[in-house]
Amino acid sequence: MLSISVGVYDLFSYTIPGILYFFVTNEIVKAFGLPYLKYSDVSDATAIALVIIVSFVLGHVMDFVADKWKDLGENKKVSILAIEGLKRNYPDLDIKFQPNERAVLFAVIRRNDEDITATIDRNKAISILFQNLSLGLFLYAIFQLSGMFAFGFSSVNFALLIGSIILSLVIRKRGRMFNLWFNSLIFEVALTYGTSTREILKNAKLRKVKDNSRD
Repeated sequence: MLSISVGVYDLFSYTIPGILYFFVTNEIVKAFGLPYLKYSDVSDATAIALVIIVSFVLGHVMDFVADKWKDLGENKKVSILAIEGLKRNYPDLDIKFQPNERAVLFAVIRRNDEDITATIDRNKAISILFQNLSLGLFLYAIFQLSGMFAFGFSSVNFALLIGSIILSLVIRKRGRMFNLWFNSLIFEVALTYGTSTREILKNAKLRKVKDNSRD
């Protein structure tokens, strides 16, 4: 059941932004007078499925750029902020987690708690969705700006430009918040297993040995 839900999150994270990237690309091609897709042609199941598949792939391809976009201008990575927040909330604990240990800790959590793993995956999926939507809207704003330089000023295009920039920045900030929640939840849950990755992995190994001896 978990693998199915994660698959849905993955599809949701990349396909919706991919559709936006597809739309922006199609509008750019159209503006330059090149062959483009008429949306009225996307009416049968085959055409719709093809657009979805292309959007899914495009969303994955552009996610690399979107990942850089979400950290642009930020002083600290969210993994560092998550650990700093954890230390502030639990000052009496000798927390020794490092930002680059997140993947290992998440692997331990994924093995032991499916319910909390689904919640963590959800936060990451929404973060990916938002960072891609933000980038897509920003690219659309650039397209509108270029269009005004190339074809003249238009109040409609200017409104779309401003609206796209504002919405892009708002969504980007919200996506970073979900990414912070994703990181914070991993370290918070990991704290229930131990205060350092070394301790957690040692306890996991001992628990595995005990389980094998019972068998």
